[in-house]
Amino acid sequence: MKIIPLIFLLICGCSQKFTALEAATDALLIADWSQTRQIPRSPDQGWYETNIYLGEHPGDGRVNGYFATCLVVNTVIHRVLPEPYLRYYQTGVVAVEAIAIGNNYNLGIKVKF
Repeated sequence: MKIIPLIFLLICGCSQKFTALEAATDALLIADWSQTRQIPRSPDQGWYETNIYLGEHPGDGRVNGYFATCLVVNTVIHRVLPEPYLRYYQTGVVAVEAIAIGNNYNLGIKVKF
């Protein structure tokens, strides 16, 4: 699991269009992925997932599939979406992911791989 996001970032980083904001969206998605994987592994904490697609207690397969898909879609969007819409998209992803990660962190869910 640890190596997959790193390989993905290296592959994506080969493009000339790879920007700091794209790296930020990928990094935040990966951090959220890390936190989300911990939720079903800690049933004694009372944590639950609020993403309606994943359900309250998703399994690793569902979580991994969801976030791997998010990273692929994120990369495609970065390749095809023109300015200024790309900046709007990036800002939205950074904001949503930062809020989710912050909320998870406040609940005691750390980012770890």
